[in-house]
Amino acid sequence: MCHTCSCCCMSCSGGKPASPGSFAPGALQPQPFEQLLPGGSPGAKASPARLQAVQPAGISSEVLADKERSIVELRETNEILETKVRKLEQLVKLKDAKIQTLVARLQAAGLA
Repeated sequence: MCHTCSCCCMSCSGGKPASPGSFAPGALQPQPFEQLLPGGSPGAKASPARLQAVQPAGISSEVLADKERSIVELRETNEILETKVRKLEQLVKLKDAKIQTLVARLQAAGLA
């Protein structure tokens, strides 16, 4: 694993796939777009004036506003997917515990 993240990518784990439980959802937190704007702070909304302050020549404020909406939607989707991953990881742990219990019972009965 590299010093900058705790992801499961192969480049971070020395070319080897990471173990199933090593992925930390939300470990890499991208900086919100609003914080990248001049005077941006957490929770700030991108007003048209702020968008135009960083708006490159030739790009309309409608395009930037549309991109901002897309970013917000993608972040919401990402949060939902991270929640699903956490729940699936919980299910895997539960299944592993059940399997261990059943194997122990089989061994105790002399069948395994």
